[in-house]
Amino acid sequence: MARLIETAEQHVALQLGNLTAQNIALSCALEQRDRALGDAQARIAELEAELGKPRASGEAEDAAPDRAEGGIA
Repeated sequence: MARLIETAEQHVALQLGNLTAQNIALSCALEQRDRALGDAQARIAELEAELGKPRASGEAEDAAPDRAEGGIA
């Protein structure tokens, strides 16, 4: 009986270790996702600010060629 209890305790300890490792991995993944999301939101804000700026004459043609001319916009 003591051997069975010892085996069960070892199993529980192993499972707890596995869950702890998974928790740490998920926490790291969430931190990475949050950083990437913050970077993406900052970039979106930059692009939206650029859209609101008036362009100098000729700048639009240089930055984005017309699709009819075969350019990729």
